[in-house]
Order: sequence, then structure tokens, then C-alpha cells
Amino acid sequence: LNKQYSKAEYEELVQKIIVHMKQTGEWGEYLPASMSPFKYEDTVANEYFPKSVKETKYEGDIPEGAYVCEVSGRPFMLTKSERKFYKTMQVPSPTFHPDERHKIRFEMRAPRSLVERECANCHVKVQTPFTKERVDTVLCEQCYLDKIY
Repeated sequence: LNKQYSKAEYEELVQKIIVHMKQTGEWGEYLPASMSPFKYEDTVANEYFPKSVKETKYEGDIPEGAYVCEVSGRPFMLTKSERKFYKTMQVPSPTFHPDERHKIRFEMRAPRSLVERECANCHVKVQTPFTKERVDTVLCEQCYLDKIY
């Protein structure tokens, strides 16, 4: 590790590694889930690569006093202050697991995609998440920096 290679040695080694990874099926793939220190459900992976409800269905023991999610079947607890809040506000307690509620909010967000627009100042083409229907002023990086400095 951290061995210094000449440019020629490095390029030769990279080619060997690529050939090996293609033979083992690793090339172009994500790191295997087994290398993650976290469960799938505890990461944002489920926001971008969601599994079906059937794949994530909870199969363990349900703790006493826990609520059970209507969608995933996963148990969840409400703290004393959360129960007091719902009672004070006269709203029913949630019936979805916090992760499911987050998923619903996540789905309401605009998709993460870029569109091509022109800089309002110099008319250079730029990639931006702001669609043409929005009235936001879009500037290229240089015009933006010129404006704020």
C-alpha cells in the first residue's frame, strides 16, 4: 500500500487490475452489501434503490407498546414527548414507521436531474436542476463568481 510507481508501472498495473476485475465480475459494479458497516434499511440506499415491501417485511418479535407500520410491518416506538405532542395537537398517532414517512416526503421532492439552460448573463450553456418553467436566474460559475466578488 502507498507504494510509489512510475507512470508506466502504474498504467500496466491498472490494466492488470481491470482485467482481473472483469474476470471476477467486479468491474463496473457497486461494492457488495456485505462490505457495508450498516444494514440496508439504515442507509439512504433505500431512497435511491428501493426494495419492495415484501423484501423488507419485518419478521422479528414486536416489542411491547410498539406501533406496527401499516406498510412494512416494522415496529416502531413513540417517545413520551411524541405521544404528548400528538395528544396536545389532537392528531392521531402515526401509523407508518418513521422510515416510511421519510420515504413519502422523499417522493414528494423534485427528481434529482439536471437540465440544460443558458446563463442569464453570458448565454453559455450550463447544467442546472432548475427547469425552464422556473423563473430563477441561472448563472454560469464565472458570472456567479463575478457577481458575488
